[in-house]
Amino acid sequence: MVRLLSKRGVEAFNPEWTADNCIQCNKCAYVCPHACIRPFVLDEEEMKDFEDATLEMKVPKPMAGMNFRIQVSVLDCVGCGNCADVCPGNKNGKALAMVPFTHDEKQISNWNYLAKNVKSKQHLVDIKSNVKNSQFAQPLFEFSGACAGCGETPYVKLILNSMATAKWLPTPQVVRLFILLLFLQHLTPPTKQVKVLHSITHCSKTSANLVWVWHLVIRRCANAL
Repeated sequence: MVRLLSKRGVEAFNPEWTADNCIQCNKCAYVCPHACIRPFVLDEEEMKDFEDATLEMKVPKPMAGMNFRIQVSVLDCVGCGNCADVCPGNKNGKALAMVPFTHDEKQISNWNYLAKNVKSKQHLVDIKSNVKNSQFAQPLFEFSGACAGCGETPYVKLILNSMATAKWLPTPQVVRLFILLLFLQHLTPPTKQVKVLHSITHCSKTSANLVWVWHLVIRRCANAL
């Protein structure tokens, strides 16, 4: 698993989940650049020590009757709002809304319990069949430190979950893949023109150029100091 262990709590706003409006589509988890909002599926035993809101699952059938919850790691969220933007909600409104970050101890405690005590149920479904099922898999790429709203890390997370399981990661093939990606970052010519507007970097379509973008941003910040 690739992860950054430090807890930051740097966001000004974080998503708040309203269970009554949730349709359990898992789109929020799919678009999250840092894997800090996830669907958790709790069985009867796991529910005994959990006291916050959950929803009864209807589908997929192997999970029917279990308890569903979308949980945010408020200390790892960077407040991009992608999850709230993509949330379809129901006729009553969206299930996710961005609220001011307040270091909510209840949500921190919820995340710690769910991440530690709730086992992945990915073996019950085909995680490669659709977006919803894919997000029941344990993320193998999380808290990456990427930009808020990054559009590339969700693909990295999805590809890793589709190609690998925790039992055999890393394999020589996966290791070679990452070495190749790192090698290409150094070989790819840097972007000639980069716009930096209000801390938003408009980098080129290739992720390799992201290295150059951050080099430029850091250099500009250093010069400003």
